[in-house]
Amino acid sequence: MSSKANGKTYEKANKKNVKLQDRDTNSIFLSHNSAPTRTSLSDDYSLIVAEVARLINLVIETTISKAMDKLQEKISDISGKLSTYDKRFGEIEDTVSQIQEERIDSLSRIDSLERQTQELKEFSQTCQSLANLHINFSLMYPARLKIFLTSGTRIFSDPREASAFTSQLEKKNIGNLVTQTKSNSKFSSPPKDQRWKRYENPRQTKFSNDSIPSQIQTKSRSRSRSPLPPRTSNPPHS
Repeated sequence: MSSKANGKTYEKANKKNVKLQDRDTNSIFLSHNSAPTRTSLSDDYSLIVAEVARLINLVIETTISKAMDKLQEKISDISGKLSTYDKRFGEIEDTVSQIQEERIDSLSRIDSLERQTQELKEFSQTCQSLANLHINFSLMYPARLKIFLTSGTRIFSDPREASAFTSQLEKKNIGNLVTQTKSNSKFSSPPKDQRWKRYENPRQTKFSNDSIPSQIQTKSRSRSRSPLPPRTSNPPHS
């Protein structure tokens, strides 16, 4: 009984091993048959992916190229506008600098005119003094005084120097007047009472001598103008 049982167990085990071997053989065969199919599919997928990538890259490159062209146009337009603005800014800067220079020039001219006006005011006092001294002068532009003297012509551009020179002329003129007054006092005329006494008798004599013929002439004229006596006519004899 035991030998039969063992024999059945062996058969079952042998059948099981045979089935397992057949399954392994089938799996190996299937694996060998499916490997080329998988390789061809992967190659197809790779080609598709490469073509899609190429197309995508072409579209992307075209889009990027167009975008770059538009961007370049915009950059060129902006650059042209910037160059125009730079040119305008340069013109504005030149105008502003010119205005500043003209402003500085105007301020310097105003300062010069104010200084000349002040100098002319100072010269006017000197001119009045020269006029009082009866000295010829000429006030010239810009703020110069020419004085004409017998010794020559003097030109002054500084009012203080002209004022000092005129003061010296005034002092000299006063000295000359004092000297002339003293010299005239030495040869002065006698007093009034003596002057009348000196000429009193001759004037009376002349007056008395002159009055006599005038009286005679008056009498002669009066006689010559006396009326004639009336003429008497003799009546006719009958």
